[in-house]
Amino acid sequence: QKECALFCGVKIEREAASLREGRIHTCPFGHTDLVAPVWCGGVLSGVLYGGACWTGKGDAPREGLVMHPTEEWLQDRLQMLRAIARQFGALLEGGQALAHDRSGIIIRFLSERLGETVTVAELAAELNLSESRTGHLVKERFGKTFAQLLTQLRVSRAARELGLTDLPIGRIALELGFHDQSHFTRAFQNHYKMSPGAYRKTGRTRPI
Repeated sequence: QKECALFCGVKIEREAASLREGRIHTCPFGHTDLVAPVWCGGVLSGVLYGGACWTGKGDAPREGLVMHPTEEWLQDRLQMLRAIARQFGALLEGGQALAHDRSGIIIRFLSERLGETVTVAELAAELNLSESRTGHLVKERFGKTFAQLLTQLRVSRAARELGLTDLPIGRIALELGFHDQSHFTRAFQNHYKMSPGAYRKTGRTRPI
């Protein structure tokens, strides 16, 4: 169960931001699921799961699982799940088309690259703006500098992983773009007013 939770609750959600149209995947236990991200204003707001089907060896572990579905069957249902995800996104947006809102683009762009070295120049190219204007825009929309916003997104994702997984703190720090654990700890304490280890012991997770 723990391995399954890590795969579906953490690995898939990490990858969801880069999977604009969702996908079909099989977990370590042989269940095949359909996954479709829900976008609201350009921000990843959740993940829908459809299925599950049984593609493992032997009998299915419970009744109601489609046994060894065809590719056509899976693709048809993925299309339906995508449509449902789009409807959820529209409802969350209050019926407004905010997909091209610059605030949403900024959050989506950074959220997809939390583990990478990201520069203002790269974000500026995504927005088709100058670096100077991009820096001012981030400050106007979020009240933070580019570096401060990126750090906030990283520590917020880290808090989620601390609450959902048993991954070593140092590994979480490195996977989210921090140079070392001490750098991560300082940033985390500044945001949550406690160390990553203390936060994990509380069993809490907080949204971005």
